[in-house]
Amino acid sequence: MAIRLKRSGAAGKVPTTVQLDLGELAINTFDGRLFLKRDDGSEGIVELVNTGRSLLAGTGLTGGGSLAADRTLAADIASQAEAEAGTAQAKLMTPERTALNRSEFVGDHQLK
Repeated sequence: MAIRLKRSGAAGKVPTTVQLDLGELAINTFDGRLFLKRDDGSEGIVELVNTGRSLLAGTGLTGGGSLAADRTLAADIASQAEAEAGTAQAKLMTPERTALNRSEFVGDHQLK
C-alpha cells in the first residue's frame, strides 16, 4: 500500500473521514498541519502533533513545555499565610482557603 497525499492551502481546513481513505495523509500547507485517517473500530481524523509547539502555564499554574512529550499542568495554590497577607497574586485560592480567609476577615459578622 502506497502513502497517498492530499493537500489544502486554506487556513484552518481539516479533512473529514469521507475525504480521506485509510492510510492517506492530508497536509494543510497554510497552517503547517498534517492529518491521517485512523480506524480503531470507529473512523476518525488524527492530527499529527507539531512538536515545535508548547503548552504554556498561565497565572496560577505550573508545568507545561514542549509537546514533544506528555505534559502536566498543576495548580499553584496559595498557602494560608499567603492568603491572609494577600500578596501572592499569581497563585490560586481553593474554596476552603477562601472560606478560612473570609472568616478571618469577617469574623462573627454575617455577609448579606
